Amino acid sequence: MKKIGGLFGRPAYGPIYEHMLKVMDCLGLLDSIIESFIAGDHEKIEELMEETCRLEHDADIIKRGIRESFTKSIFGSSNRGDILTLLSQQDGIADSCQDVARLLTVRKTKLPGELKEDILELVDKVKDAVEAVSRADLKMIDLLENPSSTEKLEEVIELIEHVQKEEWLTDQVQFRFAKTLFSIEDKLDPVTVIFLMNLMRELGRIADHAENTADCIRRLITK
Repeated sequence: MKKIGGLFGRPAYGPIYEHMLKVMDCLGLLDSIIESFIAGDHEKIEELMEETCRLEHDADIIKRGIRESFTKSIFGSSNRGDILTLLSQQDGIADSCQDVARLLTVRKTKLPGELKEDILELVDKVKDAVEAVSRADLKMIDLLENPSSTEKLEEVIELIEHVQKEEWLTDQVQFRFAKTLFSIEDKLDPVTVIFLMNLMRELGRIADHAENTADCIRRLITK
């Protein structure tokens, strides 16, 4: 691959992490969004949704810029495809954060107290997965610039494995959330049950995108 100028020495790798930082800004609002939902502060949710949408739009602008900068003369078709897939998956993290925020604005739904602990743990696991893949993203860039570093390779692989573990733990919390929800379904109206299941799935998708991003990183560093 031809050495050219730009952030981290290459024009694509640096902006990919710039995009990830904007994704992390979206993720950073997730705690406040869920806390506002638990508190029933729908006005605050609206504000946070608008801010999440703005950050997601910023991420889209960076994403489009990266896509437009790619040419066959700079990247081999294999690397180009892997990088674009990685970009799409990490952009999916921001999209899913936005989807969570938007979902919580369409209906004023009260979260049953029995589900509070599960939803807070679900958010924690989702955040752990994304934070780990963000660190892997940065180390991947460093590794691609210094491919002979065995130590850096091991560090990236360790982070990838951590992402996979957190995504698995997210699945377990989702399962527990669903069991708890259906154990109290007789106290709730059907629309509330469906709404809360959709919320659980949207939160889980954030971790799914983190795992998919980690898979893309693995492919890039093992080539």
